[in-house]
Amino acid sequence: MPGFGFGFRSGRRRMRPGRSANPLRSIRPGPLWTGAAGSGFSQPPVDPVRTTAKPAMRLITPPNQYFTQDLLVGVIAGANNGGTLIDNLGLEKVIVHYEGATIEIPAPSYQTFADANGVSRSYLGWWVVLKKMTSGHAHLYFEALPKDGSMQARVIGPCQFSPQANAHDFEIQVAPSQTVLAGSRYQSIGAALTYLVQANAQNPRITVTESGTYDLGALPVPSELFLCFYP
Repeated sequence: MPGFGFGFRSGRRRMRPGRSANPLRSIRPGPLWTGAAGSGFSQPPVDPVRTTAKPAMRLITPPNQYFTQDLLVGVIAGANNGGTLIDNLGLEKVIVHYEGATIEIPAPSYQTFADANGVSRSYLGWWVVLKKMTSGHAHLYFEALPKDGSMQARVIGPCQFSPQANAHDFEIQVAPSQTVLAGSRYQSIGAALTYLVQANAQNPRITVTESGTYDLGALPVPSELFLCFYP
């Protein structure tokens, strides 16, 4: 159940494009994509078997996010190029593969977005905007090509991102002093989770509306949850 524990603040935050001297590239799934993760690829990218050094690369944006608008996604990537990273972080480019579609990012840039606490942050990286299409789940890969011809390329992925009509498929409240409303409000977090598991929820939000001490107990799902606390 991927919706129970990824993203910012144990939930999902949408990163929005910021200002940059380099124009942002955008990409949408290829024509073969049916809404099922991986369906747009006739042959998905593969990280080559290591025989020598590769660039270092990792996601800046947490994967498994559900988004209802265009989503900014980036990686930090670089490679030793004769002892320096000054020239384009040692890379020729980064290639983005998104459900059969491909674009090239020629240079890194700074992008600004609000973090989980609403604080504006700027990061240097290789950035792309995923265009909102029909609802579904999509696989994204990044490929870093080094300037040093003796090195291999590096591919990371698949990283799943999910364009959706709604950010959450279930909205549940927890209020110990209130009566239970099946499918809407429960008196404990455990009861709410039990319902969501039975309903096969994929990306629910549980909002605790009363202050107090809550014992999560033995949970029927992974321990990272999207919880909003309002006293």
